Amino acid sequence: MQVIERRRPNLGVPNLEEKVFRDVEAALHSVATRKKQFVVNDTDWYWVNPAGKVMPTVVNSAYYITSKFQSHLASLGWTKEKTINKQTIDGYIEFVATQDAWFCSSVSFVELLTDIEHLTRSSSGPFATEIYQRFFLKGSPTLDGVPGKLHQLFSRRQLENVIRLGLEFETGNIASSFRATTKLENLFRAGTIDAGVFITSIDKRNAATRIWPTSNRNGSFEELDNRNFRDELSIPLWEIGFAPDSFDQSAPYLGNNGTLYEMEDTGRVVDTSQGSFRVFRDYKHQEKLLPDVLTGFVPIDD
Repeated sequence: MQVIERRRPNLGVPNLEEKVFRDVEAALHSVATRKKQFVVNDTDWYWVNPAGKVMPTVVNSAYYITSKFQSHLASLGWTKEKTINKQTIDGYIEFVATQDAWFCSSVSFVELLTDIEHLTRSSSGPFATEIYQRFFLKGSPTLDGVPGKLHQLFSRRQLENVIRLGLEFETGNIASSFRATTKLENLFRAGTIDAGVFITSIDKRNAATRIWPTSNRNGSFEELDNRNFRDELSIPLWEIGFAPDSFDQSAPYLGNNGTLYEMEDTGRVVDTSQGSFRVFRDYKHQEKLLPDVLTGFVPIDD
């Protein structure tokens, strides 16, 4: 599997930051279909819907990818399906680490907000939650995002911290991606995690719409970037994209029971108003159609 680290937060602990990426990279590389490579069969398949229309159908399952990923991550010490504040996330881990962190040197939070308003001549409201989270509760490894004129209000010291990381691996549509990042952001704002990892397809053309060509599983960093998704986030966040190593129409398919499978050729051919199709069965014995003689065939959308 191709793994692209798009963004890495500064937590003030370089060894930990590298370990997090290496854990995720190893877990993604564990998702393989052929000789340790993630080779995807992107053949277009069809089925006959209850109305009798020949429609595109999905034959690759996201569960195959996520189950392999989560199992490998768990072998590295991560907890999968962790529930925090009634929110369940795909992965979670804690590290004890020594950090150089910035803290507010003002006597009180109220004093800090007053100083901010005095120095910036504007409301402290937009900064209040983030500054309390970053500089009063545990300390921040950087002053990123803090206006330079406010740096005098902060001091740096070394301390041992428990760093809590939450992870979301999203293979659904763009709305699902926003729900996943919002979940991490809300847990961060609640003070229950200190940073997050978000993983999704790197783009549609080389990943999402090639693995699931006829479904709505088209969420990707490409689409998220187009919607400026970072504007709503304050959480320190790893952004890690994935894509198949290659595509091959002789490769096995991804089953939602966590196994690979081949289509079984029944030897039958059916004629429809949309063309002729060879009939196959998947591992669930569900019939799937492959165009045989295609004369002017156009899939009909629901």
